[in-house]
Amino acid sequence: MSTLPEVTPDVVPERSGAPTLEWVEVDREVVAWNAEREELHRLDPIASLVFLLCDGVTSVRVTIEELAATFEQPADRIRADVLTLLTGLARDGLVVLR
Repeated sequence: MSTLPEVTPDVVPERSGAPTLEWVEVDREVVAWNAEREELHRLDPIASLVFLLCDGVTSVRVTIEELAATFEQPADRIRADVLTLLTGLARDGLVVLR
């Protein structure tokens, strides 16, 4: 099993392009199927928003800033939650960290 890179504000996450991963957004929630692992993931609306921001261009820092502005919260208050969420998405094979 490979070790995942650490999620830091400078990392640029990207939704996995693996052919065994399919996902769809329904009512602001992402449902993803990882056929290789035989795992189904249902992301809540906030996790779905973070997942959708993983475009391979936007850094974690910018994602945190955008979420802070959207939810009118200080970036420092949500940083740890976003980093933890992205770590889980990477561990589950839904995003790739670059």
